[in-house]
Amino acid sequence: MAILCGGRGTRLQEHTQEIPKPLVEIGGMPIVWHVIQLYAVQGFRRFLLATGYKGELIERFVAEHEWPAGVRVECVDTGEATQTGGRIKLLQFGVTELGTDGRVRGFHEKPRSEHWINGGFFCFQAGVLAYLEQDSVLERAPLERLAAADQLRAHRHEGFWECMDTYKDAVQLNDLWASGEAPWRMWG
Repeated sequence: MAILCGGRGTRLQEHTQEIPKPLVEIGGMPIVWHVIQLYAVQGFRRFLLATGYKGELIERFVAEHEWPAGVRVECVDTGEATQTGGRIKLLQFGVTELGTDGRVRGFHEKPRSEHWINGGFFCFQAGVLAYLEQDSVLERAPLERLAAADQLRAHRHEGFWECMDTYKDAVQLNDLWASGEAPWRMWG
């Protein structure tokens, strides 16, 4: 599983001037740790972190942390200025328009709405690399072309989902964690 960890997290400036967004803590552990734990409990075992901004701090965290048995976490430096599609191409959230059959029809980047959203979790086959260029913004031309080619499907998740783009978001998630009622905590 690839996790994009290279952006500057500009809406979290209070934290991200010193550390990259994936290392902002919720309940005393970085958000990237929570994401890895959530997917590890679902059976994922290999994680590639596409790093960029302050990637050396993410690499240090990964190297110093003990992961669950059988879980391997690796960092790949994809560069500070690389767009999302370029980051994925170097490895091998917007609104998602879905048809009634689950086919993805298109995307719009982060407007306020009641639409289904793209939460940023993708399972790609190797053929997606043909849709990516070094400067691709994944949420733009590559996903639009895949949708037009009828090559995208989506899962409608109706459970808990919350973004962590601002300091306020981080405080709310920390409050949930501290209350013992963090809906994403599925591990022991």
